[in-house]
Amino acid sequence: MKHCDSSRRSLLSLPVLALAVAGARAAAASADAGDAASGRAVPPSFEAGTFAKIVSAGVGRPLVVHFWGLTCAPCIEELPRWGTFVRREPGLNVAFIQVDPMPPDRVAAILRRAGLERARNWTARAPVDERWRYRIDPDWAGELPRTLLIAATGRRIASSGRVDFEHLRSWLGRDR
Repeated sequence: MKHCDSSRRSLLSLPVLALAVAGARAAAASADAGDAASGRAVPPSFEAGTFAKIVSAGVGRPLVVHFWGLTCAPCIEELPRWGTFVRREPGLNVAFIQVDPMPPDRVAAILRRAGLERARNWTARAPVDERWRYRIDPDWAGELPRTLLIAATGRRIASSGRVDFEHLRSWLGRDR
């Protein structure tokens, strides 16, 4: 009989557990909605296939893809300059991809401080390893920051290190 009682208690605890899980999910969704409403939107996850979608969405016009990391000091220093550049170049087709697996709320805070909270941003939830990097750019060894310029024709130019924004403006002017 004891066995039956413990089974009954286990069965009775399942609905309680289900309610707790549902409540936790609702709270998380509410927090995410609150973040989005207050301008603290968490960037979507950068995962397998995301890069191809970004590139295919930009076909026919120049695309700038900037890879940066939360643990990369030059990246963090440069982000406010990117924020200024994006504000001064309306209609610019640019994507920012944060490649360190870091908490999304920390990434969102850095983007907000740089003035990039409304830009097209993604953040890695898992390490961007050699296979991912090779699919993105076979010459990329993982150094950051890394900027990939993709012309309307599909031709690619990649560079590592800080961006020369005058050179970028010139490239955009030639390729628009």
